[in-house]
Amino acid sequence: LSDGQYKLKRGEANSYRITLTTGQFVNAVVEQQGIDAIVTIFSPDGSQLSVTDSQNGRWGSEPVLLIATTPGDYRVEIKCASTDPEASYQILVKAIREATAADREYVRTQRTFEEAEKLRSQAAATAKRAAIEKYKDSLSGFRSAGDTYHQAMTLWMLGLAHMQLNEYRSALTYLEEG
Repeated sequence: LSDGQYKLKRGEANSYRITLTTGQFVNAVVEQQGIDAIVTIFSPDGSQLSVTDSQNGRWGSEPVLLIATTPGDYRVEIKCASTDPEASYQILVKAIREATAADREYVRTQRTFEEAEKLRSQAAATAKRAAIEKYKDSLSGFRSAGDTYHQAMTLWMLGLAHMQLNEYRSALTYLEEG
């Protein structure tokens, strides 16, 4: 995994390997440039650790956040979900270092946000309410980390979840804040 500009065609995927030792933190972003990218992280044994596909469409960033639990080659897969024949993205590696307590909290916050996204997409009102609680938790974490981009995304998702429950006054509160 390294900085660079890349292209993908509809239905294709690019994979990147990164060799890590236990406890190392990776913070990178995939800047979408006309592509709706889905970012999946796999552990050295091939198990899926996370999937990120933000509601930002074909522009904006998708995070690549990871703390290695075992040494080895981790894999980051970027898949094109766009309908365009070909589009670009850029990878920006912000940090690869020994994880700090703040890094661990930031990764936990991102995973909580991903769990909220899965819950919000379910039809049941109970799932949407559980998503709202997870979004609130992740909002607090993103605020602590000073991540204004993900704060805005989380406020938007909180508003959307409340709208899906026909709770428009609550939705407006979050949408006005974002």
